[in-house]
Amino acid sequence: MTTSCCPAFINMLRKHFPEVYEANMSETVSPMCAISRYLKATRPGCVTVFVGPCIAKKSEARDTSVPDNDMWTAAGICFLRQLRVSIICLHNC
Repeated sequence: MTTSCCPAFINMLRKHFPEVYEANMSETVSPMCAISRYLKATRPGCVTVFVGPCIAKKSEARDTSVPDNDMWTAAGICFLRQLRVSIICLHNC
């Protein structure tokens, strides 16, 4: 069995090794999907947005329609700066 939360790895398997993907891929969803589904189930009407460093996650968000929106970390930082939100580093930045 093969499993990965990395959408780039999943897409590579689907494209280049479809027989391996079909025969061995786990049906387990990524943490992004799992937490979005959990929030939707426990807080009806909530809007979920995933902000992460990997641009490949955008394809996963589009494929699963969970979360409601996604944002690359760099775009998220620009968005917060436009809103004049102070970004404070809590650790060694």
